Amino acid sequence: MKRKTDSEELPDEIELEEEIDIDDESEDGEEGSHGLNLITVLILLIAAAVTTAYFMCTVRTVHVTGNKLYTSQEIADQVISDDTQLRHNTVFLTALYMTPFAPRIPFEESVRVHMESYDTIRIDVKDMDLAAYIPYGGRNLYFTSDGIVLEHSPLIVKSATFVTGLSILSAERGMKMEAENQEGLDLVLEALQILHKYEMRADCIVLGKTGSVTIYLEHIKVQLGRSDFELKIGKLAQIHPYLEGRSGTINMTNYTDADENIILK
Repeated sequence: MKRKTDSEELPDEIELEEEIDIDDESEDGEEGSHGLNLITVLILLIAAAVTTAYFMCTVRTVHVTGNKLYTSQEIADQVISDDTQLRHNTVFLTALYMTPFAPRIPFEESVRVHMESYDTIRIDVKDMDLAAYIPYGGRNLYFTSDGIVLEHSPLIVKSATFVTGLSILSAERGMKMEAENQEGLDLVLEALQILHKYEMRADCIVLGKTGSVTIYLEHIKVQLGRSDFELKIGKLAQIHPYLEGRSGTINMTNYTDADENIILK
């Protein structure tokens, strides 16, 4: 019987290895095909979701909370713009107002949009704490009772106190404004703070040429002078309900805690 040599066995081994390699390539191809199919399905699902969100999630109902300076319709008109179809989309608006790129609404400290359903949003706003305003640079400069600048706008907010008699040197939003008469500015801010403490609002505050402060409460003119605002405004707050519907002048320039009567002339 003839014995096989090593050289005769070698081709069989090579053929066997080749068969194994072919099988491996086939399996890799099937796995790659499955991977591509899965990616295609995912892309189609995402495209379908985006298309549905774009055409189905159109704003039809709006609820507004926290607004005092604007009406609900005014807030809705500023959030839902006619610039693009996206600005009518509940999903887009909700995402937009989570970013710093959302359009500002003047006099609003914050604006948030919440999607309540596919066609309904809720807009939560927080008004700025506007204490007063003063003409500056052809517009009105709005500021807090601490003198921090909030807005520079041509609009007039009736709930803010009009201030006159000051010359503003510099005003940058978020910073404390500076006046030519800094002592006079401090007196005006002190009056605003104490009025706020007693839940009173002056229609107007006038800083006189001598540095004296006068406030107007509807048809009542009150001369406060330059000192003891806490005492004077505190007393004024006690009699304020009795002044409704009346007009005249109250001179409290030299008023002290020893005085019992306040005279309306």
